[in-house]
Formats: sequence, C-alpha cells, structure tokens
Amino acid sequence: MYNLMFNPVYRYDFYWTLYHAHPFLSIVFLAKPAEKWHNITEKDVVFLNYFAPELSPDELRKMSAIALAHMGDAVYETLVRTWLCVHGTATGKELHRATVALVCAGAQAEKVQRILPLLSEEEMAVYKRGRNANVHTMSRSATTAEYHSATGLECLMGYLYLKGDKNRAEELFRAMMEEN
Repeated sequence: MYNLMFNPVYRYDFYWTLYHAHPFLSIVFLAKPAEKWHNITEKDVVFLNYFAPELSPDELRKMSAIALAHMGDAVYETLVRTWLCVHGTATGKELHRATVALVCAGAQAEKVQRILPLLSEEEMAVYKRGRNANVHTMSRSATTAEYHSATGLECLMGYLYLKGDKNRAEELFRAMMEEN
C-alpha cells in the first residue's frame, strides 16, 4: 500500500480532485510503484468503500481465518446490538449486559447450531476453516469446542461481510435469533 500523503507533487491536483470528488471513499491501492507516480492514470487507482466492501474470492481466500473472524466478531456484535436496540427499550447498562450475554462464545456456539443446516457448501467450508483455525487464546467462560465453534461463526460472518453479501449474513443472523 502506498501513502499518498508523502507523495511528491507530480500529480497533486489529480489526487486532490479524486479525493474531494469521493470523500467517503479511500484510495487504497496503486498499480504502479512509487517512483512511477508521475505516470499514474485513473485506471491505476482502486477505490474501496469501507462501509460496503466487496472483496473478490481470491482476496478472501488469501485472508487468514483469524482475520476473517476478527472482522466477523465486529459484524456479529453490530448485528446483536442493532437487534437489541430495535427489539427493546432497555437502559444502557441492560443493553450492555444483554450484548455480552449474546456475543459470548457459549451463546454463539449455541446459535450457530441453528444455522448449520442452512449453510451452502461454500459457507460450510468457511465455517470449518474458522472452526479449525489455530487460535492462541481461549475464553475462560467457554469450553474449547464452544470457542472453536464461535470462531467458525465469526469467520463466516466476516467472510460474508467482506464479500459484500450482507443480505445472506442478515438472513443467517435472523435464523439464529429466532425463538424455538
């Protein structure tokens, strides 16, 4: 990744125009090395909307299961927090306690069992990739099996989010949150 902030001012107005035309987007990759910046065209700049990423299957395959789980942890917690706010009028302290109860490894392991029959082959492969990942930390409040299962769920949620398939992530989340 190249940092445009320290770029010699070869094409300053080109970058200024791009940045100010799309302030919610970030210039992420340049297809040419830094010494050739004076030859950069618009085709050499790739934009990524961090609020709605859509990574390619190759980019997702190159990402480690732990990286996907890291992203999925945030996605899952955001979905839980949203669900709690929409479905209740609890105070801040109660919302926090309810969130912690739903995002702990034990609760995630329980909820993921509801969606395993709904997963496609691709999704099941991603879940297993996360479940079988070599994690170096372990929760004191969950068994090893629960922790690995929760990591698989987080990996799946991160994968779906980064793939840009938020509808599928939402569909699976709804299935997890349904009462029996």
